[in-house]
Order: sequence, then structure tokens, then C-alpha cells
Amino acid sequence: MTDSFDLVIVGAGSGGLGAHVLSPGAGEIIGELALAVEQRMKLADLGLLVHAYPTYSSNIGLLAADAAYERAERWHWLVRKGKR
Repeated sequence: MTDSFDLVIVGAGSGGLGAHVLSPGAGEIIGELALAVEQRMKLADLGLLVHAYPTYSSNIGLLAADAAYERAERWHWLVRKGKR
């Protein structure tokens, strides 16, 4: 795949506020991000959606999964320490 840049801006405890996508496959994911902003979805909610792999939209799924993992780390007993 070609290099790309995906930026999702979120507020504390709220849904997505906006998104910028600069990549050859921007048309592949802009619809998903536009719907997420319109529906005020949380970033973790995006991780629950199905993202085909390997596509540019899988970047959004990975971003959402990382956000969910970081949130779970707040409750240290939920996250197994070790290699990630």
C-alpha cells in the first residue's frame, strides 16, 4: 500500500468531532468517517464495525482498537501485561 495519513479528532468522553484523510484510498473510508461524525459515534464504536483487510479502512479499525485498548488500561485488572 501507499503511504497515507488519517487523522480523527475526538473530544474527551464524546463522539468524533472531525476527520481528515489524505491518501489514494480516501474515498474508501471517508463515508464511514462522515457517518461516524454525523451519528456522534465514539471512537471505540468504530472498532465494532467490520473492516475488510487489507484495505485503507482497516486503518480506522486499528485506530479504534488501539483507543479501546488504552481505555481498558485504566482498569489494570482488565488488561494482561506483557507483549502487546
